[in-house]
Amino acid sequence: VLVAPGDKGAQGRTAQGSRSYWSRLFAEEGFFLDVDFDAHWVAQAAMLFVPCRISAAPGSVEASRGELEVLRRRAQESEMAAVDLAARLLGIEGTVAWRLVERSRRLAAHVPRPWPLSYVMRLVGRTVEVLADEGLRAAFGRTVFKFERALGWVRTPEDHEVQEVPSDREEQYRLWLERQPSSAGDVEGGRELVGVWRYRPRVSVVVVVRVAETPFLRKAVESVFDQIYPFWELCISPVPPAEEWGREVLGADRATDPRIRITCSRSDLAGVAAATSGELVGFLGEHDRLAPDALLEVVRRFNEQEATDFVYTDEDEFDADEHRRAPFFKPDWSPDLLLSLDYVSRFGVVRRRLLETVATAAPGLDPTDLYDLNLRLTEQARSVGHVPRVLYHRGPRCRDGSNDRGCRAVERALQRRGYSGWVETPACLALGPEFRIMRYALRTRPLVSIVIPTRDRGHLLRLCLQSVEAKTNYEPYEVIVLDNESREPETLAYLASLGGRVRVLPYPGPFNYAVINNFGARQARGEYLLFLNNDVHVIRADWMTGMVEHAQRPEVGAVGAKLLYPDRRIQHGGVLLGVIAGTGHAFRNQPDEEPGYFGLAHVVRNCSAVTAACMMVRRQVFEEVGGFDDSFRVQFNDIDLCLRIRRKGYLVVYTPVATLYHYEGASRRVMRPLADEKRFRARWGEIIRRGDPYYNPNLTRVREDWSLRL
Repeated sequence: VLVAPGDKGAQGRTAQGSRSYWSRLFAEEGFFLDVDFDAHWVAQAAMLFVPCRISAAPGSVEASRGELEVLRRRAQESEMAAVDLAARLLGIEGTVAWRLVERSRRLAAHVPRPWPLSYVMRLVGRTVEVLADEGLRAAFGRTVFKFERALGWVRTPEDHEVQEVPSDREEQYRLWLERQPSSAGDVEGGRELVGVWRYRPRVSVVVVVRVAETPFLRKAVESVFDQIYPFWELCISPVPPAEEWGREVLGADRATDPRIRITCSRSDLAGVAAATSGELVGFLGEHDRLAPDALLEVVRRFNEQEATDFVYTDEDEFDADEHRRAPFFKPDWSPDLLLSLDYVSRFGVVRRRLLETVATAAPGLDPTDLYDLNLRLTEQARSVGHVPRVLYHRGPRCRDGSNDRGCRAVERALQRRGYSGWVETPACLALGPEFRIMRYALRTRPLVSIVIPTRDRGHLLRLCLQSVEAKTNYEPYEVIVLDNESREPETLAYLASLGGRVRVLPYPGPFNYAVINNFGARQARGEYLLFLNNDVHVIRADWMTGMVEHAQRPEVGAVGAKLLYPDRRIQHGGVLLGVIAGTGHAFRNQPDEEPGYFGLAHVVRNCSAVTAACMMVRRQVFEEVGGFDDSFRVQFNDIDLCLRIRRKGYLVVYTPVATLYHYEGASRRVMRPLADEKRFRARWGEIIRRGDPYYNPNLTRVREDWSLRL
């Protein structure tokens, strides 16, 4: 069946026009999308659906009934566990201690507290916690530091940032723009800088005209003439007739400027490459504009990093009233994010020889299909650079609401890299069609060893293991529970009852997360190690499959998951370096149903680190870096492991396919020993000061919500 959905206009997509809508509709009738068939020649969003003929094997009905009975039994066990937890909660709420605490809280809520008193009360409470967890010396040291910082005797970079900002991102950006110096102000200084550079290449700015809207195009051309960097040429591939059209858009004087090239030759990639003469080539949209220092900053990056073959910048948008809005402060090079979203987007500048190489391999490629082009260019670039400044301004224009073009570009990229897989729509319904999740087919199914340290709180471990058993569709796996001196009779009885694929190993002695997990890794039989907290609860059945998909890739060293609080706020979406005076969790407290900052919480991307509350590492990589550093007794051991993995040249991947609830600190109070913190800063302080490569320096350092730095 060949389906060609009607064109609903260029203002976004409708449900009836989406690829996923038709796939679900035809799947109900036994037809499935043929992803290998290119129906683009029929219509922009055309699709071919083919019937799936599956004959029922002998005994399949009885097997299905058996599986259904197992599922019913597991559901009953889960319901009984929930009832047990509810009974425990009611019992706690009925105690005298609980009632006293609740009355104290209600009373405190009605007592006004001025800021100094509130600060002192929080400080005293935190001091008591540190005193209980870390001892008198650590409590004294932290208290002194807090008082010195409160009095202004000690300053950190975060102290210079505004603590409270508007919730509206457009208002944040307006305030941010007010604090920025004009990029056009230091023309002489920029040209003096160019004079001392050894490398001063000509930059070919290419404009491929598809819709000749003269007012927008004239502004795009003017932005090139306004460049501080003087060595450029403007190559325009217009609709014919070229001569009359050029005079109308450029004016009589500029139409004869020797730096302007107007051609009616082939407008495919090979034709565009042949029409340029610069050592560097960048593409400018016909409705868009460059900041005056765009070429200057891009060429500066090529001078600073000689191995760089491709450079991209941050961007924003002009609305119809000429107001700047919708800034995208991008991370540094993140290959997995580019498969999820064309975040490089506009104005990637590439060395001409690399462009010619790609044009030779794909001569008919449409240069306006920037996503496909960016994927091909970055695949072959020696190094990809990023200028974290807003140097490109998108104009108001019609947008293609179809996801098919991007999906085909990603599928072709996967084939070129030797993988097989498919594209999936993110779970967050608020995201647009330009967002996707790349799924990789498993080449093999190696044994995964789940390593879970625990101590008491047997009901948490029970819920964790039950969710793993009931909601994991990956095989094979084993579970290793490491008991660190549990004493509760209920917990001991539950541990004694475990068997089958679950092994319980005692680990006596003081709590040391790194040492216990290293012990578990040595006892594990699996090729892949999955470190898991005992206070997590599986949500998606393909969570482990989603992690193995990336862990099997030779360039990947560690894979992390999306963790949610029980109320479905995000607890962890990757680790951020240099945030909250050290490290923070990306998107903490953001509701999971909200898209957040450019949907980054809901797509696969690269991070500096992920939490070992749910982290998968290939055994070979784990042993190559020496496992967890046991000098980090409680905190930072997982981040330290990831940073050492990255130092070896591996990628760290965050995937929302693995989504779990995390009752953070439920089995053990959240501690942050001063010794762990000092050791972490001593080892990685310079990297923290430089900033997280996957977090833009224009974003906040005092919050985890990706708001702007003001």
